[in-house]
Amino acid sequence: MKLALQIDDEDGPSSFRPGDPLRGILEIRGCSFKSLFRIKARFFAELTVKVYPDVNTYCTNEYNHILFEQSEDLKILQSTSVNDDVGNCVFLCPIEFTFPLTLNCACENSCQLPSSVSANDGKLQIKSTYWLSATVERRIVGKLTRTNRVRQELPFSCNPVVNNFAASCIVALSVDKLSQNFESASRELVGFGRADYPPIYSPSLQMEVILPEPPVLTRGRGTPVRLVLHTPQELMQGAHIYVRSVEIQMQAAISALLRYTWKSMADTRLGNNIKGAVPINSEHFELDLGAWGIFVVIQSRPSSNSCLLKVGYAIEVIVGISNGVEGSIQYLKASLDVLVMDPPPIYRAEAHNIA
Repeated sequence: MKLALQIDDEDGPSSFRPGDPLRGILEIRGCSFKSLFRIKARFFAELTVKVYPDVNTYCTNEYNHILFEQSEDLKILQSTSVNDDVGNCVFLCPIEFTFPLTLNCACENSCQLPSSVSANDGKLQIKSTYWLSATVERRIVGKLTRTNRVRQELPFSCNPVVNNFAASCIVALSVDKLSQNFESASRELVGFGRADYPPIYSPSLQMEVILPEPPVLTRGRGTPVRLVLHTPQELMQGAHIYVRSVEIQMQAAISALLRYTWKSMADTRLGNNIKGAVPINSEHFELDLGAWGIFVVIQSRPSSNSCLLKVGYAIEVIVGISNGVEGSIQYLKASLDVLVMDPPPIYRAEAHNIA
């Protein structure tokens, strides 16, 4: 007996989404109608967390959690059965389920379903998978039965709820690290060493990173990243400040609950990297990055936040600054939490004949 699952995906979706219908056909070949005893379909999702042993341990620690489960007994649609080459019939059993909207958990507020995820860093493996399986039990002799199974993995995507993440941030670099002459002048100006004077005035060069609001990155689409450098007037007059490099990358973190402990893995995904020498010629200078200022997310899965699995992202910007083209390079580093989403599904309009 041979089993095959055919999923109805006429519109060709890249992934299923919460609330989507799941329709398919179970095809049974190589047996007679009388020998079929019970036919059952199971639709479920599971989260697998596996910790590999290190030098001090010998056993793999693995945990499996069923995110949700649905099942139903199937009926044979005899009207569509046809004779095959060996004289038996091909039986077709229709299957229909619906993807749930939320995770089956004990939280006060329902958690979102995680998207299909498969991550492995050699020490930790985290997988969330969605399955459609079918079981056919047939009689052999008397009450003796034999069971055949087939299953198929289903791609699933669930976009996160948009949170109030900050769309901009500012980091600072003390001008003392760029100009030693400015440090000495500041000390003399305020009377360094006298207890009756206020602390030494130490201005700073500030870098502002600006993303669209809210900071949501859609897979396959570019997101503009703006960089504005705020330079104090004193430094503009006494030094020649250059932007030497710009690096934009994404930090990804995936965490899963292993019984009572969270296990995490991190990954850095390189993006745009520019090197050169661009002079800062104004107190409020916005760096023109051109096409390099567009950050594109391609292979990342959507952000997720639940009581079992968390997938988070941050955009990290590292800018190199120097006093003169021959001066040592000092680095400013800024990070902004962002959400990653899949693009909206493509809807196809149906044409209707008008009489």
